[in-house]
Amino acid sequence: MAWQKIIDLPDQRFIGPYGIEYWRVHDGKVFHQGRLLRKADAASIEFMPAHHFIGRDAHAVYHAWSRLPAIDRDSFRQCGAYWLDDHAVYFEYETSLKALPGAECTTFRDLGGGYGADNEGGWYCGRRMKHCLRGDLLQGVVRP
Repeated sequence: MAWQKIIDLPDQRFIGPYGIEYWRVHDGKVFHQGRLLRKADAASIEFMPAHHFIGRDAHAVYHAWSRLPAIDRDSFRQCGAYWLDDHAVYFEYETSLKALPGAECTTFRDLGGGYGADNEGGWYCGRRMKHCLRGDLLQGVVRP
């Protein structure tokens, strides 16, 4: 899915399900759900339309109103239910986007249904599967 610039939208805002205003640029300032993002750059802020909480500007990635400068904004991308940059694998919990300790971003792949794997092990909904030591052998979820 492509990033969408907020300033290119009608009224410079994104209204999601149930009429909730998720993103807005007003008077040169960026807001997420009505809360001001003090360091966000209004000219470059963009978001993922399918993921109302994920955004980025020219300098950082945001999850809702949290600025996440440790994430590499240029390599940050979606991988199924997971997110990757050139340094880590991330999973979106209800109120945050957190790095998965020990996950290898160069070999990580989404398997569907909340499952993911790297060459060292498996993951389910952002939690490491303790007894899975060969993630390279895991196969994707088959749907009818």
